[in-house]
Amino acid sequence: MTFYVDLIVRAWYVFLSSLGTTGLGFFVSNIVVFLATSLVTHVVMFLRKGRAALDQEFENFKISALVYGLVLVIVFVPIFGYCLFAKVPDSIRDEAKRQPPPPMIARFRPTPPPEAFRVSSRRALPSFVFACCTIVVNNNAWDFIIKHRGDKAVDSIDVLFTDAYRLQSIRKNTPPNTSVDPSQWSFFFHIDKMYPKGLGQLFAKQVIWKPDSLDHGQYSLDISASTGRFHEDLFIEKTNGKYTDAARVDDIDAERTLFVCRDRDFPTSLAPSIVAKNNCFPDWITH
Repeated sequence: MTFYVDLIVRAWYVFLSSLGTTGLGFFVSNIVVFLATSLVTHVVMFLRKGRAALDQEFENFKISALVYGLVLVIVFVPIFGYCLFAKVPDSIRDEAKRQPPPPMIARFRPTPPPEAFRVSSRRALPSFVFACCTIVVNNNAWDFIIKHRGDKAVDSIDVLFTDAYRLQSIRKNTPPNTSVDPSQWSFFFHIDKMYPKGLGQLFAKQVIWKPDSLDHGQYSLDISASTGRFHEDLFIEKTNGKYTDAARVDDIDAERTLFVCRDRDFPTSLAPSIVAKNNCFPDWITH
């Protein structure tokens, strides 16, 4: 609901800009002036011709107000609709295209230890956030929960989510030198702050993504926050009628693995660099 409100507000400002006015100027010039003119006309009519003429003038006012309202609708509704359905989406797409590409992450990383978490003897793990896959929504999309790990709050969280399978498909099937909207394979979102153990919020942070196929998924999340820069690789594969997962979160600056999990039934041929003894589901949700 907030998205649609923000969209309408943004269209309203674009509408005012296209008219070369402000909200106050629009209402004054198109509504207040008409009402003030009608009020003065009625007062003068009453003073000069009496109550009978005023009653007749009031009937004329109702007709004039109806006609004037229809004219406002006919003139301004199409302009506002053009701003809402054409200019605002174009500006959103332009902003998305100006987003910097995700940083290149080395394809091959050191094989992580089998433990889900590994605390360095010299330096404690930072607090961080990552995505875990939970349920299918609308029979065609994944609901990803953003989880917090660590004992400190994490501020100013920027996340670039990329569907690797979708990106590979676009690269394979799109002719050279063809422009493709980045929102086809990725999206960006921001979270102000997350606290340990789910404190500070009634509901979990969630994002929805509709993949090409629910049965096969490879996603990457590049995360920048107050506690550092992190990269997550997340795999989803349907095996023997159920969904299985494998995931790893790396601390980019420290070049170490913070979290890793792999379901027992996850295919051995996929994501060979992700090695772990613990299952992803439901451990990464309940802990």
